Amino acid sequence: MNNFRDAIKNLNLKVEKITIKKGATILTTPEGKIVLKKKKRDDLDIIYNYLKSRSFDYFPNKYSDPNYDIFDYIEDVQEPKEQKMEGLIYLIGLLHSKTTFYKEVDTEDYKYIYEEVNKEIDSSFNYLNTLMENVTRETYMSPASYLLARNLTALYRSLDKSKGLIESWHLKVDGKRKIRYVNIHGNLSMDHYLKNGKPYLISWDKSKIDLPIYDIISLYQNHYLDFDFGEILKIYESKYPLLDEEKDLMFALLLLPRPISLYNDSYTECVHVRKYLDYIEKTYYLASEYRKEKEP
Repeated sequence: MNNFRDAIKNLNLKVEKITIKKGATILTTPEGKIVLKKKKRDDLDIIYNYLKSRSFDYFPNKYSDPNYDIFDYIEDVQEPKEQKMEGLIYLIGLLHSKTTFYKEVDTEDYKYIYEEVNKEIDSSFNYLNTLMENVTRETYMSPASYLLARNLTALYRSLDKSKGLIESWHLKVDGKRKIRYVNIHGNLSMDHYLKNGKPYLISWDKSKIDLPIYDIISLYQNHYLDFDFGEILKIYESKYPLLDEEKDLMFALLLLPRPISLYNDSYTECVHVRKYLDYIEKTYYLASEYRKEKEP
């Protein structure tokens, strides 16, 4: 609490109202609203300054404080979710285009990625085998177990495709000595995109230098049920075309089934399994159709 008061004192603020919203503290002052969030990393100013140096300044104005990240509050203007997603993905394409650089790599760097993804694929195969052994041993299958058993082929098909894509990626990067990196946001969702006159990205706590596909992966995993990601990828690629090997790696990772938790409650289990299967089905279709559409 002392740090909170110190932050207000350091900024010489006259606070009229305090509101807590989604883990952030919003202070209303005679000059307007500001947002306080407990500092999660010490280098956010460095990231912002770097982005500004690359002509990317689509984030709220930030104030200096040793314990809190303090920003101008942006009142989000409501717009249709499709329009909002288009704005978000275009802005991510702009972020990646502004911060691209190429790094020298050797075969060991590619070998590491290849081996790590294959470990994940093998782990997923083992996980599915164990899961299905447990399901088929049930004397009376629960509705959720029945759903999993009926869709066993789709689950293994997804992993087979992931395996094929990582092999394709490995062939395409063979002999290449440079790989491109960008400054990724690292935590993309609709909640982190605001618009009021200009667009803004907020919540940069997980931002880092990495492959551009990781922003697409996080956005997809947060919103795969809400949008046609084939169209979203087209908008993104109109600003920042992905390389063929990047697409192979991206879809290889997206197709890996995430572990599923089964609950005692039958209804909750069914809902959870249905979402799990929807993810597998939509992702397999996207990987197949989008790559096919992009082939010459």
